[in-house]
Amino acid sequence: MPIRDLDSDQKLVGTSQADEVAVSSGAGSGKTRVLVGRYLHLLNSGQVSLSEMAAITFTNKAADQMKARIAGKALELAVLYPDSSAKWRETAEKVYTAPISTIHAFCNTILRSYPVQAEVDPQFEMLEDTGSSKLRDEALSAFLKMRYDDDPERMSFLLRSLGSPGLRKIFLQLLSMRARVVKWLDVNGVPNPELLRSRNSQYIMKRLEGYVANIRDFHAVSPGED
Repeated sequence: MPIRDLDSDQKLVGTSQADEVAVSSGAGSGKTRVLVGRYLHLLNSGQVSLSEMAAITFTNKAADQMKARIAGKALELAVLYPDSSAKWRETAEKVYTAPISTIHAFCNTILRSYPVQAEVDPQFEMLEDTGSSKLRDEALSAFLKMRYDDDPERMSFLLRSLGSPGLRKIFLQLLSMRARVVKWLDVNGVPNPELLRSRNSQYIMKRLEGYVANIRDFHAVSPGED
């Protein structure tokens, strides 16, 4: 009954018993409606309860919207099916405390519930964007200093050519490419950590050497040449 307003393809997704179900479609095509239908279908089947089912969203706003959508649909079902009205009204009321949240909030809840098992300080705080940016900048500064101590000649050349802001910008761009590694890990599995570290270091140094070569070529061209 929770999926009565879905089309045939959407119903297949909403009722699938597969361990993994991927839905890919354009904006406004009904992905959230399918997810809400699947959520309520699982509740209606009795396989899981509200507290046992997690739904992860990208933003807090999306989580609030999904809870509101589920509550609204549950109230509709309460009217359409009087025999199970109490169950759906209870769902509409309790869904606002269900584990529907961002991944950060979800992990925060788990860690605060089991700090001893997770070996974390029970008084830990979640980093906001400002705090994480500060830590990133501090880590980058420490890394650049370490590289300068290890290879002062190369780092001096880069600093003279690019300046400190330019060099930091390049490293931040390299850092932002870490997301590509996730896709690679999904395809190839997780090899030995030392191998990953070695390949990553080789990749970074290759990029840096490319920048150095470009800068040297640039300086080698006389002002009158094209």
